[in-house]
Amino acid sequence: MQPDTDQLLSTIQSLITAEMGWQLSFPDHEDGGELEPFIWNAGEQGELTPLNLVRSEGWLQAMAPTAVLDSWLALERSGSVNGVF
Repeated sequence: MQPDTDQLLSTIQSLITAEMGWQLSFPDHEDGGELEPFIWNAGEQGELTPLNLVRSEGWLQAMAPTAVLDSWLALERSGSVNGVF
């Protein structure tokens, strides 16, 4: 193992607490500082890109262009988005 890799792993291990499982704790971070690492298998999931990541998490789903346009047109016709005119 490369010395840099060994140093990085020991740093990560010091950030992981037993009760948190795999969550990393960054106590002085402005957002509360918890991060949950994940494994990305490029052979199965393709290249790690922001688009592929949001798709894999279910935050983005493919839709037919006509369905998207119909949805947008329905909002236009109603004159509001989420109740805001």
